[in-house]
Amino acid sequence: MNESIRFGYIRTFVPLKKSLEVRQDDWTLKLIDLWELPLEINVTPQLTSEAMEMPVVLFAEPQVKGAYRFTNLVSALYQLKIQYKSFLVEKEIRIPSNDVTLVFPAMFPITFQVLNSRGMKIGGATIQLNRGDKTIDLKSNVSGTILSVPPGSYIVSILSQGQIISQRSLNVLSERSVDLFTTQEPEFPLLVLVVVGIIVMIGLAMSIMKKDPFYFLVILVLGLSVAGIVSPWWTLQGSSSDVQTSSVLYLIPLDLVTTTKTSQFIGGELAFFPDLFVDAMTILPILAAVSSILIFISLFFKRVDTKKWYFLSLICALFILMCSLILFSIAMSAFTKVGVGNFSGQGIIDVSVQVEDIGTSVFCEWGPGIGFWLYSLSVLILLSTLVYVVIDNKKRNR
Repeated sequence: MNESIRFGYIRTFVPLKKSLEVRQDDWTLKLIDLWELPLEINVTPQLTSEAMEMPVVLFAEPQVKGAYRFTNLVSALYQLKIQYKSFLVEKEIRIPSNDVTLVFPAMFPITFQVLNSRGMKIGGATIQLNRGDKTIDLKSNVSGTILSVPPGSYIVSILSQGQIISQRSLNVLSERSVDLFTTQEPEFPLLVLVVVGIIVMIGLAMSIMKKDPFYFLVILVLGLSVAGIVSPWWTLQGSSSDVQTSSVLYLIPLDLVTTTKTSQFIGGELAFFPDLFVDAMTILPILAAVSSILIFISLFFKRVDTKKWYFLSLICALFILMCSLILFSIAMSAFTKVGVGNFSGQGIIDVSVQVEDIGTSVFCEWGPGIGFWLYSLSVLILLSTLVYVVIDNKKRNR
């Protein structure tokens, strides 16, 4: 019996395993401005690399102010790009890399115009800008003061003789012009009042010397009308536990200045006037000047004993003064109708406390100012003077 042996082959498949480690790193970018303070504008740092098979833009995750973190970056050469408006920063970064601090060179020119309580430009005050632990002082010019600063939030203070006369916050995101209203009073109204006082005293002396009250009364009318023109003609006043506000209308120069004060804010703004209102208010100083000339002429006619003409000049002056009051009342009533509602009154008004238009409600009272009342008093005194002249002439003709 033949036996046969068969041999076979067993095939076994062993899988081939291969591992590849790819290093991934995190990288933090810190941005500062030219004041060496953390950048306060929102930018978007971007990374790209030519080593990528398909171009992809990598974005950072914002961290604390001015810091950005890129995560899971593979080792390669990257191009960093940061842009804000016309400012651009580009830099090559090789990952892995230590964290980097870059200066972003954005700077914007700011034009500061310092104004007094009447909205008139002033110079010589100290403009102080504060941000973080940095402070810059510069002197104001009447023509405007220009300073370039990095974007961010600033506290702007105006100082005169060491006293803060204006203070506000300022957000700088681009080039801008800023009006800084202060509590500083102009000198010319005080000078006018001093001159008026001297003239009235001269009129009093003339009346005593000539034993005729006419000269004092007429010059008093002149003085009151001139003092009235340089004084406020309409005012609004209001206050609460945190806010004080006032709006004052001046004829010279023609401005309605609103001033607001808090514990951390002193500022103001100018109202916008319709053209018709501007035309009406511009006429008032002209009418005051014409009435003053007529009053001076009446003194001349009185001196040369021309009774008819000095009486007529006083009547014309009285008519012009009364027309001025009527014109102002009509124009101001129309203007306040769209604002506070009427020429005089009281009520709750929303007041803007900050440049960000944060408002608060304040109880306010408004109505004619001291200039209006001085002008009205001059009308009453002139009317009384005319009555005195008529009675005196009748006595002398008897």
